[in-house]
Amino acid sequence: MTSDRPRLIVHIGPQKTATTTIQRALATNRDLLAEAGVLYPRSGVLDPRAEVAHHGLSFALQRRYPDWVRPERRMLPQPALRAVRQEMTAAGAACAIVSSETFADIVDGRQLAPFRQVFRGFDLLALVCRRDPVERLHSYYAQGLRGGNFIADGVEEFAQRVLGQERRLYDMAIWRQHFGEETVLELDYRSLCAGEGPAHNFLRALGFGDHLIGRLEVAEAHANPTPSGPVLALFRRLNGIAQIARPARIQLYAEIEAWDAAGLSPAELAERAGAAVRARALRPHRAAIAAALAEWAADPSPLPQLDEAAASAYRAAITGTDPVTLAQPAVRSHSAAGRLILHIGPSKTATSTIQTVLAGNARTLRRHGILYPQAGRASSRATAHHFLAFAVKDAYPDWIPAADRRDARTIREALRTEVAAAPWAKTVILSSEYLAAILRVPALRALAGWLPERALTVVGVRRPPVERALADYAQAIRADRFTTMDVAAFLERAVANGLNANPLAPWQRAVGPEAVQILDYAALTDGGEVVRNFLSALDLPEAAGADLAMADARLNARPDWPLLMLLRHLNGVDGIDYRARLALYQALEEVGLAEMERAGPRLIARQKRIPAEAREALRTALLAWLQAPVIEAEPDEAMRAHYAARFAAQAEARHARTA
Repeated sequence: MTSDRPRLIVHIGPQKTATTTIQRALATNRDLLAEAGVLYPRSGVLDPRAEVAHHGLSFALQRRYPDWVRPERRMLPQPALRAVRQEMTAAGAACAIVSSETFADIVDGRQLAPFRQVFRGFDLLALVCRRDPVERLHSYYAQGLRGGNFIADGVEEFAQRVLGQERRLYDMAIWRQHFGEETVLELDYRSLCAGEGPAHNFLRALGFGDHLIGRLEVAEAHANPTPSGPVLALFRRLNGIAQIARPARIQLYAEIEAWDAAGLSPAELAERAGAAVRARALRPHRAAIAAALAEWAADPSPLPQLDEAAASAYRAAITGTDPVTLAQPAVRSHSAAGRLILHIGPSKTATSTIQTVLAGNARTLRRHGILYPQAGRASSRATAHHFLAFAVKDAYPDWIPAADRRDARTIREALRTEVAAAPWAKTVILSSEYLAAILRVPALRALAGWLPERALTVVGVRRPPVERALADYAQAIRADRFTTMDVAAFLERAVANGLNANPLAPWQRAVGPEAVQILDYAALTDGGEVVRNFLSALDLPEAAGADLAMADARLNARPDWPLLMLLRHLNGVDGIDYRARLALYQALEEVGLAEMERAGPRLIARQKRIPAEAREALRTALLAWLQAPVIEAEPDEAMRAHYAARFAAQAEARHARTA
């Protein structure tokens, strides 16, 4: 503390370098730090009563808040930083420490400019902890399995996915540029964790003396321990079961970790977890979870880590000592070499099932020379290439924040880089039903040329229009527009809007009919083997389909008609955020109509993201409907035939106009 200038210390983590332990110690010892003229601000902490890190400050700088952050807690960058400075002034502090591992997510140097603007006249110090890249990868991977995105990848796939992000983080270029080379302090992780522990060593590295450090109160040596290898292997199995509600999954995993820490054997742990699942609203998934628990109990082997060669290659790629990337497993040869497959849907043709299984089987597909790229997906957890489609169409939906959007050129270059790093990939598959909504032939031709050296196949699925319209109606009630329309009115609108339009026609004009392949929906879904039928129809290796680990066979299955009518009734309640309503409806579908009167009101009461007034209105509407259900008749054969004829006439008229 030799300078007379006030100082701001920005602890950027990254995650899995004892950040939680340090943050809890700093928050617990705020009064002690204040005696030494050091402020650990409450400004920038989203909920000071429950949280200890300055994630809100980091999100403000990035202009990107997660959905769970309430609008009233969100701030712009400069007001967020000014609040920290004002708190320093009020406290008479000469130094402030802000800490968030999400600072490490900042990739645009312009997002750091407000530090200099607000803290003019301050000494700025950015502090990062260096941990061996492979050690951090394994810890980061464990975190992804047990929380966050609940990934189902193997460690090799995960390493490939995070490689670019980790290299940017390692060189700290933007922080050095905006804070100055001499104002970036690097700590060694092993030294940080040695002796007294991370919090003491952290403050000692910043120049604080024993008179302060010796009085620290530290509740625990390690605030976020990694579960055992066998338990991580169990989580990976369970993560392959799609659409378990996030709160239920978090609760179950926390209990499993506690039982593991208590020393239960795998058989005992599996039995205890099975009982917990049976006692909760997880009915659609009980059989799949029970099977996963039984398989794991029979073989509770820990997850494999990177072998020595792959670890060396990863470490070299991160540190920049060698441009080599991870070694790839051997590829079995087959005839489908040098192909690009664009799967365009359209919606309600088993697209979610295909996308989820392909995204969850990256390692298996790679053994057969098939790459399902990360480029063009919204995040590491996303399964479809919707951002690619939005970028090519140059039209992102309003619900996607501007900061999250990427233009077509950025995605194209990311895709080319990913494909170039995968010389084993004989076939590349991209999938989004939103590709069917792109009608401009020049845009389609441009997309077809993104990987010009590969033979192109555009794949669409044809489903009878009435079936597809009814599936779309169910989706509009429960997860899309949350409509209150009756089924006849919806079908009328579908006819008027041209639901039966052929999305493959623009592609046939753009790339030629010979590059377009049309699959029949009934054949695709025959025997419930959607993904295997999909791969087989494209002449991809039969062994690839046989090796796939399947998620739920019907990932986006329509609920029973009476339950659908209940959800339509609840759509009449206004004042509910889209994602909050979606989460509630998923939970209600898991409960089922038979248990709705008992469990439904409790589920509604737990939805704290829904305003209290709306929760009460939902509870009232639910109970009223259960006492006197209003169930519109499900479309019968006569009604289906009527609308089938209407759709056919519409298609014929469109064909005549086109001709």
